[in-house]
Amino acid sequence: MKKKISIIILSIVIGVISIIGVISAKANDNGISITINCPSTATAGAQINCTINSSSNISLAGVFAKYNFSTGILFNNLTTANGFTNPSGSNSTGFTIMNTNGFSGNVTLGTLQVTIPSNATSNQIYKIGLTSINPSDVNYNDYFLQDVSSDVRIISNNDKLSSLSITGGSINFNTDTLTYSTTINSSSATISATAADSNAVVTGTGNVSLNYGNNTFNITVRSEAGTTRTYTINVNRPDNRSTNNNLSSLSVDIGNISFNKNTISYKLTTKSSSVNISAAAADSKATITGDIGNKSLSIGTNTFRINVIAENGSTKTYTITIVRQSDGSNPTTPTTPSGNKNSNNNLSSLIVTNTNIVFDKNTTVYNLTTEASSTYISAARETTTSTISGDIGKHDLKIGKNQFIIRVTAENGNKKIYTINITRESGKSTNNYLKSINLSDGNIDFKKTTTTYNINVDNNIDKITIDANLDDSKSSFENGFGPRTINLSLGNNTVYIKVKSESGQVRTYTLYINRNDGRNSDSSLKNIKLSSGKISFDKDTLEYKVTVGYNVDKMKIEAIPNSEKSKVTINGNEDLSVGDNVFKINVEAENGKVTIYTITVVRKKQGQEISDNNNIKSITIKNHSIDFKSNVYKYTVKANEKELDLTITLDDENATYKITGNNDLKNGSEIKIKVTAENGDEKTYTLVIKKSHFGLIIGIISIIIIALIGLGTWLFFKNKKKTSTETYEANDFNQTTVQDLPKSLYDIPSSSQPNINNDINSQN
Repeated sequence: MKKKISIIILSIVIGVISIIGVISAKANDNGISITINCPSTATAGAQINCTINSSSNISLAGVFAKYNFSTGILFNNLTTANGFTNPSGSNSTGFTIMNTNGFSGNVTLGTLQVTIPSNATSNQIYKIGLTSINPSDVNYNDYFLQDVSSDVRIISNNDKLSSLSITGGSINFNTDTLTYSTTINSSSATISATAADSNAVVTGTGNVSLNYGNNTFNITVRSEAGTTRTYTINVNRPDNRSTNNNLSSLSVDIGNISFNKNTISYKLTTKSSSVNISAAAADSKATITGDIGNKSLSIGTNTFRINVIAENGSTKTYTITIVRQSDGSNPTTPTTPSGNKNSNNNLSSLIVTNTNIVFDKNTTVYNLTTEASSTYISAARETTTSTISGDIGKHDLKIGKNQFIIRVTAENGNKKIYTINITRESGKSTNNYLKSINLSDGNIDFKKTTTTYNINVDNNIDKITIDANLDDSKSSFENGFGPRTINLSLGNNTVYIKVKSESGQVRTYTLYINRNDGRNSDSSLKNIKLSSGKISFDKDTLEYKVTVGYNVDKMKIEAIPNSEKSKVTINGNEDLSVGDNVFKINVEAENGKVTIYTITVVRKKQGQEISDNNNIKSITIKNHSIDFKSNVYKYTVKANEKELDLTITLDDENATYKITGNNDLKNGSEIKIKVTAENGDEKTYTLVIKKSHFGLIIGIISIIIIALIGLGTWLFFKNKKKTSTETYEANDFNQTTVQDLPKSLYDIPSSSQPNINNDINSQN
């Protein structure tokens, strides 16, 4: 015990001595430093601000110093920090910065403003420093410090090109001319460009695909200083493809038609039960689709259409209307089989070119695949008394599923239908979507089908890193338009991400990144009004589709901005063509931020109706069942997921839907599925989430069980623990005195020497 107390006292004494030593050391180290901090880079002729800072462990009253600049640096002024004065005034030689109350620690004394020479060259280094640095403390003691300086490297703001060219085209390049036009009769070209300054970055070059008509390409030069300049090349690719979509002949085997290539409608009357239609294109580069070959005729009116597609894609449709007259019998009533009429309705052969079909007369459904763009279907009947109708002949195949029907009618009227499903597969993937976009700053609600985004960042964000992931591993980023770090200018910055599919199609995602500069940045609309049709407007929804009837040949659009300071421009032809008509509404905020709203107006063909069907055919929820009925609009779903895996099938393929609220689901959360019909009518289905408490109950029970086990264990060991008490004698303490310690530790002046014995005895 005595030994333990001796060790404790020794440790205390040593600790006190150590602390005294540390304090003494700090007292002898004043730790005074004066520094100047300037921007690491600047442009020629720029005004820059440098801060003068002090760091001290003692209280200073002031600092004197002289300026030490590289040749050409001009002194502008010195602004002292709050609480400090500069009796020297605006002196280009030096300063005396004072605070009579004293200052210590890390403080800023003032801000020095200088001007970089206008003739400074790129990468030149300028020094801005202080010499003869003389701080004084509040006791009028002077200190003399070494010279300090800060280096400023000159960066270029040269954002010009020294050369610009495109293969197959001719442009007369001038470094100050920003827009060029040329004609290239090719499907692709290569853009090459060289920056006038080697430190500048050029984007927008490389191989580009050319569509027929006008193609616009932007080549952007970003200087080392962050300024940008955009050069534009407008490339016209002449459309030399044939426009001839005429027939050279059109005939039927049940009568004569007076064919003229410019006459597109014909009408015949017959008592025949079938017809064979033949047609030939006037241009070998055109293709024919539609009702070619043997066709069955019903009693009454039968309409057949023959489509002629020119090389350039333009289409002309010829129509043959055949009225079949009744022969006195009822053809809609199946003929009763008799021994006098053959009931054989089988095919003896079925040939589908460019596929691997294996025919069996008893197999009526065939699921086939091909990469070919067309097929030819031919069939032979097993008996001459039967007839064949349906999709006999040549057919163009679209990517995906194509269905064709062959009907065989026996002599006795019995029918058999052969169904041919052909899935055309692309030899190369056409997927040019992104899977995700992540930004180092700013928020983006990414959807792979949405290609335009508006992003806001704070004023202090001068660069942003874009991380983008491909949806298809076989696709690639266009050179210079992939993931990268972008220097941001104040106001609007436009960034392009271009994805090329394996098959060569390019999809462009556009990011409008607005760096706040204090001006109004609201580039949204308050409302959009249409002269015809309906849309459900939301300022954050940028793409709309509206369908109008054939009788609507004009569309007037009124766009109302949220801010009076915004400028609205509407691009598009008021005169509507049949099919898609695209209108772009550009909203430019006061600070230059631009938001583009797109409205696609679909004008129906003559005779086509606009559907008002906004029903859902089915709702499927992964791992959940739902008794869905299209006329019931609200359902309760018991689920504990944060998000439901929903599959929505619409009753009408021309309708669209939007799901909201399907995230961070809680008890009582509502998922809204809004369906918009082709005519703009809306209907909303609601899924109400009911959370299960089973997991919570199990958790509470588990906690109670664990608590009971812990309590039982504690009580068990408590009862087994024996109480032990160590007794110490007072003499154990009295026998330890200061004299037992080394003399070096207690050799203290007698006036301040403590009576350790008395202190310890008194404690006892």
